[in-house]
Amino acid sequence: MTTPYVPPVHQLLALGEAKRQDVEHWHDYRSLGFDVEHVPELIRMATDPGLHGADGDSPEVWAPLHAWRALGQLRAVEAVRPLLYLMAELEHDDWLLEEVPDIGGLVGPQAIPVLSEFLGESERDRYARVAAGHGLERIGTLWPEARGTCVAALTAQLERFAEDDSTLNGFLIGYLVDLDAKDALPTIGRAFAADCVDISIGGDLEDVEIELGVRAHRDTPPKMPPWMKSMRRAVSRVIQQKDREAAARARRKKKAAKAARRKNRR
Repeated sequence: MTTPYVPPVHQLLALGEAKRQDVEHWHDYRSLGFDVEHVPELIRMATDPGLHGADGDSPEVWAPLHAWRALGQLRAVEAVRPLLYLMAELEHDDWLLEEVPDIGGLVGPQAIPVLSEFLGESERDRYARVAAGHGLERIGTLWPEARGTCVAALTAQLERFAEDDSTLNGFLIGYLVDLDAKDALPTIGRAFAADCVDISIGGDLEDVEIELGVRAHRDTPPKMPPWMKSMRRAVSRVIQQKDREAAARARRKKKAAKAARRKNRR
């Protein structure tokens, strides 16, 4: 049974299915009466295991998503840490992985320390850490005054390239490119030289130098076919999606088995 929620938070239990859309097209949750005083209750809803495990056809299963979007619109920095750890716990929830970076961008510079700390936690799921890095990129892009701090945080993590997963390193380099971080090139170069970067994400060092505008053209044959280069990071996203789909199939199978056991007990 769903834990009761007080007004106006309880309204989110009935909103139902949401669409994948840019932040600016999200529902205006503040129009429902939300304010900073509702942040604790929204965090409770966003992280409620009962709601995350609700029937897939019920409106309640969408309530956590509406709650974390509302928290982003309220710029609730205290929600960032719980959402990051929820993301690590529900590591195959693609909605979380896609939207936590956007929430970081909405919260702004206050979220940098939390995102940076989580990014550095090597025991976490690689894509949860990728999302934390993406959140830093979002902040650096949307809040120009914080760009330098975000670049420094991403570069500091990339300096641990030998300890980290090559996929994570590839995404970090991509976010540094997005932030036009030419000053990170020495670290980027060392990561490539050590063969610690998955080039399927954003290409090799020459590709990165071209994107950053410090190289006019390649001196060596490309290591990826042109179609792959033009779809920057696409390969890793496909792999990531397959991983999530496999996990989703496993969850559906588990849920169906549980439902069958309940039926047999009747």
